[in-house]
Amino acid sequence: MRKDGRRHWDHDEDPRPILSTVFAIVTPLALAALIWLRWG
Repeated sequence: MRKDGRRHWDHDEDPRPILSTVFAIVTPLALAALIWLRWG
């Protein structure tokens, strides 16, 4: 049971950091685009 839970966690841990990275990259980009659109 413990091994299974760890395996499941490992599988679930893969897409999480990728999503976090994408969000971290997209958020400032969207903010910059919004400022540029408003000021430009």
